[in-house]
Amino acid sequence: MSAQPGDGESMSPPLIAVVDDEASVRKALGRLLRAAGFDSRAFASGSEFLAACRREPPDCAVLDMHMPEMSGLEVLKRMNSSGLFLPMVLITADDESGPRQRVLDEGAVAWLRKPVDGPQLIQCVEHAVMLARSVYAMNARVTAFAAR
Repeated sequence: MSAQPGDGESMSPPLIAVVDDEASVRKALGRLLRAAGFDSRAFASGSEFLAACRREPPDCAVLDMHMPEMSGLEVLKRMNSSGLFLPMVLITADDESGPRQRVLDEGAVAWLRKPVDGPQLIQCVEHAVMLARSVYAMNARVTAFAAR
């Protein structure tokens, strides 16, 4: 059975991954998330994040859309194809409607423009964590029912 976010104690702070190729953005977002009561873990690339997700999946990810090695959209697609449900908030310096619609169609919970508004980001992350934990609780109930 693969690990799912939220598998730990329900009282533990949600773990939020911050994936951005800019160190200053990772640091600032990590501080903001910790100040709001979340745990955060920073990753400099999509591939680093994907490898870590196999070991310890977060409850949510805040993901830069434009990174050199792998775009945020590509990370989102790979997560979807892996079967691991993980709500993602994508951030970008661009606000073109085409990419925005593609990431939302792929299941991102939000698309925010840099510089990110702190309260708006926290609200999106809170919503994403609530969604994730609801899905995992429902899956646990279905699994328990099927085991009867």
